[in-house]
Order: sequence, then C-alpha cells, then structure tokens
Amino acid sequence: MPFLNCKETVNKVIFAKRESVEQVEEGKILAPKFDSDGIIPAVVTETSSGEVLMLGYMNEESLTKTIETKEAHYWSR
Repeated sequence: MPFLNCKETVNKVIFAKRESVEQVEEGKILAPKFDSDGIIPAVVTETSSGEVLMLGYMNEESLTKTIETKEAHYWSR
C-alpha cells in the first residue's frame, strides 16, 4: 500500500509536517506524530482475522526502513 505524498529522495524518506487537523483527518499524506522521545506505537495484526499480535514502537529510522523494504522494522533501546 503506497503512502500518499511521502517524499522519497535517494534512499531517504521525508515525512510531511502536520499543518492542520484537516490534513490529518483527510489522510491524504503520511505525517506521523512522533512523541517527545521520537517514537510512535506500531500495532501488528493478523491479516485475515485482525487479531492483535503485538504492540511495538518505531522511530523515524525504523518507519523509513519499513516503507523502503516493505518489511516491518521496530525501534528498541
């Protein structure tokens, strides 16, 4: 599933900045809201049943790698 308006330069994904509530609600761009520690929650589900398998966390680097490789990458301390 492609992300709209997520700019990709040479080996670097650049996420859009959140500018308005409407921008987020309409979902036309990928503008993740990282917390003060620079991470976001990532919920993993089973595709057919929707069962939650795990809750992990991603930072900008792991989210970028996930988008680029189409395989999940997570943040860990």
